[in-house]
Amino acid sequence: YNASTDYGAATPITRTVEVLAPGTAKSTINTTTKTDIFIPQTIDAPTLDISYFKSGADLLLPQALTITRATTIGDVVVGLPANVTLNSGGSNWDGIIDLPRLNGSPTITASSGMTANVFSAIEMGLGDTALTFTKGVRIFFPGAAGKKAGYSRAGAFTLISSQCATDTQAVGNALANNAECYFNSGSDLVIWTRHFTTYVVYTESTTTTSSTTTGGGSALILPKGTGSGARDVSSADNSIGGQVEVGQVTSDGVNVLTYVTDQNNFLAPESSRHWQMGQHSFVLAGLDLSSNVTGITISSDRQTIVLRKGETKAVDLDGDKINDVQFTFANVYVNRAEITVRSLMNAAVVAQTTPVQPAADTVRPLVLIKPLSEAEPVIAAKPGKFIFSKDLKPNMINNDVKELQKFLNSHGYPVAKFGLGSKGRETNKFGSGTYRALMRFQTVHKLKPANGWLNKKTRDFINKK
Repeated sequence: YNASTDYGAATPITRTVEVLAPGTAKSTINTTTKTDIFIPQTIDAPTLDISYFKSGADLLLPQALTITRATTIGDVVVGLPANVTLNSGGSNWDGIIDLPRLNGSPTITASSGMTANVFSAIEMGLGDTALTFTKGVRIFFPGAAGKKAGYSRAGAFTLISSQCATDTQAVGNALANNAECYFNSGSDLVIWTRHFTTYVVYTESTTTTSSTTTGGGSALILPKGTGSGARDVSSADNSIGGQVEVGQVTSDGVNVLTYVTDQNNFLAPESSRHWQMGQHSFVLAGLDLSSNVTGITISSDRQTIVLRKGETKAVDLDGDKINDVQFTFANVYVNRAEITVRSLMNAAVVAQTTPVQPAADTVRPLVLIKPLSEAEPVIAAKPGKFIFSKDLKPNMINNDVKELQKFLNSHGYPVAKFGLGSKGRETNKFGSGTYRALMRFQTVHKLKPANGWLNKKTRDFINKK
């Protein structure tokens, strides 16, 4: 296409633009043309094969690369300059990297006495293995100006405390190896870095907040939450109708002490997106102090629930008819309500993956769901051998994933070299390490599609080994 300059001259520009389609997780670059990759929210664990440019432990990427990742906060954009060298620290790297993906459980170390509230967490590169660059790489987080930023690797968190002088490639290139800095650009946050890992943007709030009246009045100390949540968040420092950053909601729950009309922003796992985090908020639509009744309006899939004090209701956040969180009206403090918000992810996963065992005296008839054909032979299990009977894909959590990691680790396709996922430390979560190891296995054994998902063809091959 042609691009016009400020002086009206038209210059022809050639570039490759790729939009990953639903069900597509792998992109390959083997051209020197500048490339743009767009990743929709529906893609869980995308990867990029740039092995064409690899030589030993290094990989020289000749063209500029822009990666746009759609997220609940907007488009997170990662820009790599032309002629940048990538180094993994070892020649065993296959030239495949993780494209930006959402990380629902990042490691964060908050300041003393504070609670970290995740705004966005993006994982890219090689998991816990450092991937470094000879030039600066730019990461753009929309609407995140003024928030804290840091990165985590192998369970360790590092705060990004250095501020960039300007938002330019020259500043990024001047960074020391493995260094990074941040820059507030209008309402957005930019991170310049020389390495890939999990980058986290977050805010902090006090677990117990106090406020002092003026004119010599006494201090008001808010009580510890009475709800069943593991941590407390209060709106005491905000005026009525303010913004409250609740942060990440897990199955442990969060006790939120809030005024009527406060907007309480939170991140919660969504069932329709394989339990990846999504951005949501809730507002107290009203609070009747005489009868202890409140109304809660949830912003996503807009709906309002009414709760009496002590009552709990489950809510579907994403409209797929599976409840994602539950709200409990735990208590009233003066003119505020304490609402406990809890993720239902663990209960839903157990319900989906755990078979119901019949009572000992129950006799069930044998029902043949579909006839066996020659194309689907019965595979006899060897004593002690696990038989894979279901498809598996990234972000699934169940025991079959753990068995898959055991198989890969014991057959020369390690999920991780050390830590979680390594041999003897397998987990039940299908993460990026499992994805990469399975894709290598499929590629070597010519199992198509080699997309890092455990499909029927790969299951049958593994079950026969």
